[in-house]
Amino acid sequence: MYRGILFFGVNSKHSELVTVLVTSVVFGLFHYVNLFTGAGFEDTTYQVTHAFAAGFMYATLRLRIGSIWAVMFFHGLWDFVIFLTQSIGEQEFVEPATNVDPVTALIVMVPAMLYGIFVYWRWCVWNKS
Repeated sequence: MYRGILFFGVNSKHSELVTVLVTSVVFGLFHYVNLFTGAGFEDTTYQVTHAFAAGFMYATLRLRIGSIWAVMFFHGLWDFVIFLTQSIGEQEFVEPATNVDPVTALIVMVPAMLYGIFVYWRWCVWNKS
């Protein structure tokens, strides 16, 4: 939805950078829906910021590749790994991570943002030639 319908709609009226940013912000903010499932505000806010960073990376990959399929596969793989990690944690009676500290948050988010910036920069260079 974000890299397909919303991406196409925003990109039809705005630049690629605005498209990447808008779809990433909307993708991140949508994760606040988890508050309705009983998740805490701090944990959900961490998830929202991580989703923004990942969304930025996904959107730049969508822009660079020109197709949504690889991005859908990558996102599905990420969700599957998270599902497995949480499932294994529950079987071993390990509490899911709560109140994620800022250092851990940066370790998780910065690589996605940096890679997204790199892909966007390469896309810009590629389009100029």
